[in-house]
Amino acid sequence: MNRAWARIAEEGIAMLAINVGEDEDTIFVFTADYPADFPLLLDRDGEVIGQWPVKGLPTTYIVDPQGRIAYRAIGGREWDDERLLEALRALQE
Repeated sequence: MNRAWARIAEEGIAMLAINVGEDEDTIFVFTADYPADFPLLLDRDGEVIGQWPVKGLPTTYIVDPQGRIAYRAIGGREWDDERLLEALRALQE
């Protein structure tokens, strides 16, 4: 996701991650190996995740400018893949 962020950060597209159920120390260790230059939020008690149709982790949502879920990916993806970035950019039009 960080590689994708590096490519879209100046395009008016927001990106954030929500970690579910882990504490700050665990996140700190993880981000030492996998840096995140975009916001990384914590959902320690699962309150936020309970408001989304999450079927497994990781789950990634792309939300369009009107606030609707435009895409949901369960499992990992290569988010810097140009096809995925183009689909993301198309939502801005």
